[in-house]
Amino acid sequence: MQRRQYVEFFGARYTNDLFGQFDTLAGKKIWVILEDRNDARTVRAQTMEGAELGILRAAPPWHAMPHSLFVRQSIRALDSRRLIDLANTRCGIQTFFDYCGKHKGKLPLHPAYLELLRILGRGGGNIESLAERFGPAANELENAPQPADDEAALPPRHKTAQR
Repeated sequence: MQRRQYVEFFGARYTNDLFGQFDTLAGKKIWVILEDRNDARTVRAQTMEGAELGILRAAPPWHAMPHSLFVRQSIRALDSRRLIDLANTRCGIQTFFDYCGKHKGKLPLHPAYLELLRILGRGGGNIESLAERFGPAANELENAPQPADDEAALPPRHKTAQR
C-alpha cells in the first residue's frame, strides 16, 4: 500500500483526495499559496508551470481551528522546547489555549495568544461563546491588537517540495 502524498508547509502536512493521484509530482517543487493569512488550515497548490492542483487541507493537529502561520510557528516553538506536546493531541490550538490558561497570571500574555483571539473573534464568534469554549482568558479578546489595513495583503508565494 502506497502512502498518501502530501506537502509539508510551515510544519504542517497538507493533502487532498485529488493530490494523491499525481504520482508524477513526487519529489518535485510546487507553489503553495496561503490565500487567507488568518486561516492556515487550507492552502492552494499549483505546479511550477501554473497547473492547478486544488485546495489542500492541513492534517491534525492543525486542521480544526483557524490560525495564522505566526500562531503555528509560536506553538511549534513551545512544542520544540517541550512545554506542550503536539504529538499526542488532536488540536494544536486547543493545546495552546490550555497551556496559556495554566500559566495565566504567571507569565505575560503570549503575542500568539492575542493574535489567535483576534482571529477567532473575526470568525463571527462573540466573546461570550469564546469564553465558554476556551475559558475566561478569551475575555481578553477586546484588548487583542487589530491589524492595520495594509496588512491585509497576501504573503508571497513559497516554494515547497512534495513528499
